[in-house]
Amino acid sequence: MAICVFPYPVSRGIHALLHPAVRDEPRQAAQHGALIATRLIGGGLALVAFPAYLALMGPPTLVGAVVFAWLLTPLAVAFYLSRSGRLDAARIASSGSLAGLVALVAGATGGPASPLLVWMLAVPAEAALWGSRRLLGFAVGFAGAATAAVCLAALAGVLPPAPGFVQSAWALPLLGLVPAALYVVAVAAAQGAPMAGRPADEGGETSHRMMIEHGPDAVTRHRRNGNVTYASGGAGRCLGVPAGELHGCGLFNRVHVMDRPAYLKAIDLAAETGEAAAEIRLAAGASRTQDWLWIEMRCRALPDAVGDGPDVVSVLRDITALKAQEQAASEAIELAERRDLAKTRFLARVSHELRTPLNAIIGFSELLSESPEAGIEPGKEREYAGLIRDSGRHLLDLINDILDMSKLESGNFHVLPEPFDLAELIENCRQLLGPEAAAAGLSLENDLPVDLPPLMADRRACKQMLLNLLHNAVKFSNRNGRIVVGAYVEGEAACFYVADEGIGIARDDLARLGQPFVQLQSNYDRNYEGAGLGLSVVKGLVALHDGKLEIDSTPGVGTRVTVRLPLAPRMVPVSEEGVETQNAADSAAEPLRLTA
Repeated sequence: MAICVFPYPVSRGIHALLHPAVRDEPRQAAQHGALIATRLIGGGLALVAFPAYLALMGPPTLVGAVVFAWLLTPLAVAFYLSRSGRLDAARIASSGSLAGLVALVAGATGGPASPLLVWMLAVPAEAALWGSRRLLGFAVGFAGAATAAVCLAALAGVLPPAPGFVQSAWALPLLGLVPAALYVVAVAAAQGAPMAGRPADEGGETSHRMMIEHGPDAVTRHRRNGNVTYASGGAGRCLGVPAGELHGCGLFNRVHVMDRPAYLKAIDLAAETGEAAAEIRLAAGASRTQDWLWIEMRCRALPDAVGDGPDVVSVLRDITALKAQEQAASEAIELAERRDLAKTRFLARVSHELRTPLNAIIGFSELLSESPEAGIEPGKEREYAGLIRDSGRHLLDLINDILDMSKLESGNFHVLPEPFDLAELIENCRQLLGPEAAAAGLSLENDLPVDLPPLMADRRACKQMLLNLLHNAVKFSNRNGRIVVGAYVEGEAACFYVADEGIGIARDDLARLGQPFVQLQSNYDRNYEGAGLGLSVVKGLVALHDGKLEIDSTPGVGTRVTVRLPLAPRMVPVSEEGVETQNAADSAAEPLRLTA
């Protein structure tokens, strides 16, 4: 440190006068200390010389009083630097005070002919030691202005006559050149330590700046209000823009509006406590319309800043991939929880569905086996046998649905596309479900065009889809109602549908349709039997054909389920996505109708 050229007590005292912002920064402390020390010495010598001048020369003239008063200005410069920490402003004030002092002394000792005017060269010489062209320019300006003022005053005849002693041959070297040279040497000695250490320091600074500019980290420097005063090349590369565009409020304007409070709070907290961190979203690219980047911003206060608060340096790290992994992990956990809940629901629902037909089969079988002792009427035996048969069929249908659903979910349900007559298949399914519909008091009709082209699909899967849809329509229709099954071609798709005049489906329940083991009445005493697998199986088979399932329903009016299959399908793995539903009450389409 430069102030170490003085004895230790003096260096310690000068260090105590430094501004708090630079005491822990060696290079800046040395520069501040050198200026304070030289100004204290100059002002102190003036104070010491004044009593001696009074003793030898008596009371000073007005000019002499002004000169002595001006000699105290270095003390004011030292005090200003100690209180404000503004080194450049103090150096400018020092150059101005020295130039003014030389002009006053030269004017009182002969004007342009005064040997003391040579001191004016010390003004730019001292400024040159500071290593700043700007400060050197101020010093040259002050020296030139002061010299011009002395010459103009001499021409105007306002200067006092020169004392006799300054006109002797020894006056120029003794009063001018030698003292001025000694003053410059003394200042250079005081500045020696920072000047000697500057190449290494500047080399280190340059090396560090090069590392920051070309390194992978994005580094920015902020004022306390969030404005950026420096952005590294890594910051520009991270956001895909030139680093200069981030200066001022450029970076703030790229922060997501919801994250701006966190951005400003992190900077303010770092200025208060020393460090802080935040996760924010930043817009990348020149148009700011690209995807948002998740950025981790770690902030730390800089100890060498002054003014309204310390500056804050932040390191920005792209954590978009990490956020995506966290989101994926969260979704995986949520999916696992949903599957666990579905498994629990499956066990509860299936156990109930299996128990009902099994109880009927076992109960009526026991009655039949004990009929001679129980005294059952002969006509009842046929009825009980029919109930056992119906319960067995229901149990078989349930097991088949479970097996089909298991195959679909595991990806083991294979489709074999072949061309077949869709109209013939629809009529065959209508005939199969005709007796069941008649027993329920329903009319089952078809709506088929005469020119329906062949469909390339898995005939067995399409038959299963139709039977499941017809079975649901029969189950959820009111007595004396009507069910229509039909088909038509629309664009590149073959469509078949089943429409009923049943109970309908509420809007809030449409999204749940097609989920395994879901019926709209979920309690065990609901009015309609079944495990809720039929529509789920249909949904899986439609997905295997790269098709689309649409449900249009109005409570109390009825339901229309439409399956759209491409005429030339591309078989795809089964997906859990995409049952398209809409509520007729909210649709701008035609009212629900049973025919195409």
